Amino acid sequence: PSRDHFPAKPYYEDGDPSMYSEANMILRDELKDSSHVRTAVMDFVSNHFILQGGQNRLCTKDEYIKAFMKVGQVLRPGIDTEELAKLIREDFESDTQPRK
Repeated sequence: PSRDHFPAKPYYEDGDPSMYSEANMILRDELKDSSHVRTAVMDFVSNHFILQGGQNRLCTKDEYIKAFMKVGQVLRPGIDTEELAKLIREDFESDTQPRK
C-alpha cells in the first residue's frame, strides 16, 4: 500500500484531520480516563521504561526518548533521527505538563 512508501509526506502531516472533529475530540478525551487504556499504557511503560521514584514512579527523559526513538523508527522507517529526536523531545515536554 502507498502508506508504506516513506517518506510519503512530512511526519507532521501524518494525522487524520477527521480525528479532530468535535465528536471525535470528545471520544478521544474519554480515552484518558478509560481503565483499559490506562492498563495498556502502564503495561507498555513497565515493559519499556526503567522507572524511578517512590509511589508515583516516573521514567527519566533519557529513558522516554530512548524508548520512543525505537517506536518512532518502527512507525516511520527511514525518518531522519534528528527530526525524530526533536519531535520526541517536544512530545516529552508536552507530556510532562500538568493535565488540564
